[in-house]
Amino acid sequence: MKAPRIIKSVEIVANFEAIFHFGDGSIRLVDFKKAPLEGAFMRVQTDLVFFNTMHVRNGYVIWQGGLTIDSDFLHEHGK
Repeated sequence: MKAPRIIKSVEIVANFEAIFHFGDGSIRLVDFKKAPLEGAFMRVQTDLVFFNTMHVRNGYVIWQGGLTIDSDFLHEHGK
C-alpha cells in the first residue's frame, strides 16, 4: 500500500474550485462541482460558505467539523 500524497497548500480560486500544491511538486486544479462526490461530500459542492472553510492541516485537506478528503482523489480528479 502506497503512502497518501501530502498536500502542502490549497488556494481557493473560484466558486467550488481550488488549486492544490502537493509535496511531490505537482499542482492540480479541482472543480468540486464536477468531481464525483457522494454522501457528506455533497455539501462541498452545494454550500459555498462550508466549501470556503477548506484548509490544510498536517498535509491533509480538512473542512469545518473535521470532514477530510483523500489526497489521491484530489490528485486524480484535478487538471
